[in-house]
Amino acid sequence: ETIKLVAERIRDKSLLVKKYTLERLADIYRIYCLNSSTGSIKGNEYDWIPGRILRCFYDKDFRSDIVEHILCSSLFPSEFSVKDKVKNWVRVFLSFDKVEIRALEKLLEQKQRLQQEMRRYLSLRQMHQDGDATEIQKKVVFCFRIMSRCFTDPGKAEENFQILDQLKDANVWRILTALLDPNSSSIQASSSRDELLKILGEKHRLYDFLGTLSLKCSYVLFNKEHVNEILQETNIQKSAGSTDLILCCTHILVILARFCPLLLTGIEEDLIHLLEDDNEIIKEGVLHVLAKAGGAIREKLGDSSRSLDLMLERICLEGSRRQAKYAVHALASIMKDDGLKSLSVLYKRLVDMLDEKSHLPAVLQSLGCIAQTAMPVFETREKEIEQFIKKNILERGHTDQLDVRLKAVHLIGDLFALSGSAISEAFQPIFLEFLKRLTDRIVEVRMSVLEHVKGCLLSNPVRQEAPQIISALRDRLLDYDENVRKQVVAVLCDAACNTLTSMKVETIKLVAERIRDKSVCNLSSFKCLIDFEIDN
Repeated sequence: ETIKLVAERIRDKSLLVKKYTLERLADIYRIYCLNSSTGSIKGNEYDWIPGRILRCFYDKDFRSDIVEHILCSSLFPSEFSVKDKVKNWVRVFLSFDKVEIRALEKLLEQKQRLQQEMRRYLSLRQMHQDGDATEIQKKVVFCFRIMSRCFTDPGKAEENFQILDQLKDANVWRILTALLDPNSSSIQASSSRDELLKILGEKHRLYDFLGTLSLKCSYVLFNKEHVNEILQETNIQKSAGSTDLILCCTHILVILARFCPLLLTGIEEDLIHLLEDDNEIIKEGVLHVLAKAGGAIREKLGDSSRSLDLMLERICLEGSRRQAKYAVHALASIMKDDGLKSLSVLYKRLVDMLDEKSHLPAVLQSLGCIAQTAMPVFETREKEIEQFIKKNILERGHTDQLDVRLKAVHLIGDLFALSGSAISEAFQPIFLEFLKRLTDRIVEVRMSVLEHVKGCLLSNPVRQEAPQIISALRDRLLDYDENVRKQVVAVLCDAACNTLTSMKVETIKLVAERIRDKSVCNLSSFKCLIDFEIDN
């Protein structure tokens, strides 16, 4: 508790106090890791520290400059292997909340953007002697502007990039190029950074800047060694039966696939092997990884491409809804023609399976994802799908049998909630009919619809249908059932916390009126509004 009180000084008004507190917190965690590895300390009472450090990404005085430096150089003991670091990352990830996970994602996203622009800049330097110097210089300046935004002081960073551009030492450019190689190990990257800073010398005006830039360019924080160890850790946790830690492993892999896809090259066979695993969490995680990093590993698949194609197709037909969603996107990502050939074959089988009415959740989800990723393919039999849903599912929503109505709502709701992008024109009438179920006479049906429209909003708060959803939700703020009113308040506030642009002030004011509700909804409204204020 004392350490947590000390940690609050990260938000001190004094920058000196904030930085010192951050550094000492990293020291405490490093000593804790060392003692844990020797067995002198047991438990996980300090696992909250890395998350607290990540939160500093949102502090204008820190941003990624300080945070990445702490994570790379101070958080773990110097004698820790990559395996040791991965074990700790997986364990602390379990304690991360959504803000801390988002901070890690934003840090890696910013790092990815800088690496891409740095590669583009180095390429432009090579072209400088052969092309139009004026035009190339304009592109270089644009690169500097984008990269500068990844620093705490963008203006100062842009000036430093201009100075860097004048350096003639070929070794500087050789090292910067080497740091951007995703095949480099932690030791190689650290050695290259040390060599670069030694070339400059501490008195050089770019010494501090290049120290930060070289870290941002490098793969010290996460590299291919980490990816391989995460795969090993996944198998270890599977043997131990630790569902939560398996989920952490797959979640970290998905994050790396999103923002560092080049790190996934070389593990194609491992991913295919895991795709055959009987553990559903692992299978779903691998599918998500393939959906995100498919483009990066495409060329390395070779002869495995066909077998992977068949495996993904089978999952689209027989897997869970979420697995089907990722499998369709993986097909589109991995195949050279954006998956059009594979999706065309799959699409025919899916439509033919509608009449069999088997594996409907997966089949409908796959069809919905094909509508997003390959509209030309989808349009070939669009009317058949529309008629099937209207006749066999939508009309069941009007039956007197509650279980049948709930199943119909679940099927259609999952189709829309998991998609995350605009609903095709053919499905608009079905979607509007689905929203009308918010006025169903049975509370359970209304609650089910609310749960699904919440998924619709949170997966993509600015989607084309957002105004229709919000309008329908506003009408239910005066529902006669207090549980429905409470859920409507929660959905609207969650969506507003996610992004303000999707929610008009008038809607928030209507939600605020529920504070005067006679039921428990008033307390729920109050808590939701407090969360909204904190998040925004």
